[in-house]
Formats: sequence, structure tokens, C-alpha cells
Amino acid sequence: MMNSREALIQRRRQLQVQLRHDEESAPVADLIAALEAAGDDYRLIWAEESAAHPDLALLARAPLRSSRIDWEGMRDVRAFAAADEEAAADAMVAALNMLAQGSLKLTVTWGNGRTPSLILQRATAEAHMPLIADADFEVWIFDPAQDWVIESKRREGVCAGRLPA
Repeated sequence: MMNSREALIQRRRQLQVQLRHDEESAPVADLIAALEAAGDDYRLIWAEESAAHPDLALLARAPLRSSRIDWEGMRDVRAFAAADEEAAADAMVAALNMLAQGSLKLTVTWGNGRTPSLILQRATAEAHMPLIADADFEVWIFDPAQDWVIESKRREGVCAGRLPA
């Protein structure tokens, strides 16, 4: 049985974990609020459904090195410098213009596994790209019906390319 001091310490740890989670989720919550305010159509893919979700299967086909895409194993690769979130957002739009010909529906997913992924229209993604770029340290954008992916690592740059044949 826990005494009151142990119970208080345990409760404090729980609150610290919740606070950290809330801080990590705040930028995505801001993005969702902006989508709602604009009346934009989107769909969330929650973490518990992501493993079996068909829209996330394309990303699983990319060659990986740790949690990063191994760009040496990709085709038609293009790298963009991005020193901050604004530059990353601009680079992601440029990469979309380069690769996403004919793409209407995009999937956006972040490196934090507790953050839901988004399915949204390309024009909506472009309009909200600064919030997408700011939501987490790493973000991937792709069209599940095509063979391309864009990866952004905060302050490290943006890479885009096609999956190996």
C-alpha cells in the first residue's frame, strides 16, 4: 500500500508525462484548429489504427536507415536546404510541385507515434504547410496511390524522391 508521499510522487510523474504529451501535441492541435476554422476537409488516422491503415503502407515500402528514409535507395531524389520551419514549408511545396503531378489526396504523418496522421487534399496541405512543417521534428508527406515521398527534418532540410522500382 502506498503512503501519501509515494502517491503524490506517482501523481506528479503522471502529470509530468501528460504535460510533455500535451506540449508535443499542441502544434498538431493548432493545425487541426486551423483546418476546422477554414472549413477544410481532412481525416485523422489515429496511432492505434495506423499499423493496419492502407494509406500508410506506402511509407513502409521506403528503404529506411533508423527512422529516416535511406535516400541512396530512392529514385529521382532532390534535396532542399531548410534552416527553419518557414524554409521547410517552402521546400515541401516545391517538392510537391516537382513530384505530385496529378495527386489530389495526400497523407501527412509525423515522427511522434502518438500524433495522428492526416489525410487531406493537396491544396489544403499547401495552404497549411507552415503549420505542417512546424508540428514535429520530422514529417513525411506522400500520395498513397503514387510512388513518391517527401521527408522534412527540422533545420536539416527536406528530401523528396520516388520509391525504388
